[in-house]
Amino acid sequence: MVPLRALAGAPAPKELVPKAPCTNATCHADLAKKKYVHGPVGDNDCKECHTWKDNLHKFTPTRKGTALCTSCHDELIVKKDAPKPKEEPKAKDDAKPKEPAKPKKGLTLHEPIAEDCVTCHDPHSSNVKGILTMPLLELCDTCHDKTVAQAKGKDKAIISRHAIATEGAACMSCHAPHVSKVPYLLTAKPKALCLSCHDKPQKHGARLLASTKEELGLKHVHGPAKDEDCTACHTPHGSAQVALLARAYPAKFYAPYDAKAYGLCFSCHEADLAAKSETSDATEFRNGTRNMHFLHVNKPVKGRVCRACHANHASDQPAIIRPSVPFGTGGWAIAIRYTRTATGGVCQSGCHGPKAYDRKTPVDYTAPPPTAPEPKAPEPPPKAPEPAPPAK
Repeated sequence: MVPLRALAGAPAPKELVPKAPCTNATCHADLAKKKYVHGPVGDNDCKECHTWKDNLHKFTPTRKGTALCTSCHDELIVKKDAPKPKEEPKAKDDAKPKEPAKPKKGLTLHEPIAEDCVTCHDPHSSNVKGILTMPLLELCDTCHDKTVAQAKGKDKAIISRHAIATEGAACMSCHAPHVSKVPYLLTAKPKALCLSCHDKPQKHGARLLASTKEELGLKHVHGPAKDEDCTACHTPHGSAQVALLARAYPAKFYAPYDAKAYGLCFSCHEADLAAKSETSDATEFRNGTRNMHFLHVNKPVKGRVCRACHANHASDQPAIIRPSVPFGTGGWAIAIRYTRTATGGVCQSGCHGPKAYDRKTPVDYTAPPPTAPEPKAPEPPPKAPEPAPPAK
């Protein structure tokens, strides 16, 4: 290791100057001049971390690796390797080797913590908060370059980015830097973490999306949302799909049918749901064996995508049928009214009048509608009675 004094351009002394602070003007003065200074450096208390022998200007850490840091910063992790010593540091030859701190059972530990804290932190001082060796996003990029590239949208395939991943606290908006009780070092369980922001309406381009927290209070909740697994449908950093979706899904309201374009939906639902015009088991949305999903979705030009009828997260209507659907660009919404029966249902919307379907007793839409009876001609009004003859 190159002595810090040598880095500063001055020759290192062979012996220590008794009681002289290391951060005096002729030695390591720059260490205390940065914006954020490690406590022992600010207190000129070098022996908290360094030990030496025979008064020589050669230093070794009082403990090895992470164990040195956790002797003070034990709240960050972990199973402590030993209590903080009260006595003066021992010489190198007498010091007992310390094992790196290990996470308590059930905790996720950031890998640099298990190796060496100086992977991310300067041990003396820094102009970056947290005594980091560089700004946070740049620091995370040194290991997590692919994830940061997604979040920044550097990959040309990325069309939607999670803004919180690169703004403000950036990565630390969602991740703990040292240890967590939640996988992926999340600061809370996924649902609670997402709803810490999505508990209120969110602006998405020119649109204002409803509060997800309020939606999840509705009667019928989409399976992944019920399972509190937002990442079943969304990626947390950046995506090649709209709305941070994890797999393929049509970006527009109308789309020609292609099973590959519905990779998101068909990761849970069977593709036969919309592939066969006739079925007795691929879907419950059928009139006899006539597949009503196929009728709506599987069109060569103007197929209705899933969100034409279904809400993304939850709805008060069965089958997560949305209460309305946007039409045009003027903010007009077309109401949808759906009633489920034991063997089918009835749907009425601005697209069509009431349409019923029944799996056991299919509605016959091929028969001509009943002819209204011819109206009867009105009967003539009754004649007025003949006047009585005059009396004689």
